[in-house]
Amino acid sequence: MQYGIGDALLPHLTIMLGGYDGFPGFHIGERRGQCVLMFRLTAYEKLIGPFSLRLQGATGQVSDPDGGLPQGNWLGGGRVGLGLDTPIGDVRVEYGRNTEDRDQFFVRIGQRY
Repeated sequence: MQYGIGDALLPHLTIMLGGYDGFPGFHIGERRGQCVLMFRLTAYEKLIGPFSLRLQGATGQVSDPDGGLPQGNWLGGGRVGLGLDTPIGDVRVEYGRNTEDRDQFFVRIGQRY
């Protein structure tokens, strides 16, 4: 779950929908606002050796604050992909799509700090 609220934030300090993992189908940081609410569920299953299958579902909204909860339209989306456990950290390659008919590949090497 992600919840964030701000007031009179500068544009570069607004809250990103999905944080640094982004939201399925969007570029990381594409949807930003001063009020964000998101729910995400990720499941993975070990396959052969260091490989794993990853599935993710998410729903959320982002807007300017109005009473402590975002007032934007609810978005839905999902990702499916493969993970690989390596000495430098997890490597993830996933394909995501959302309810705005946007799709995007997500690639992550290691962890973001």
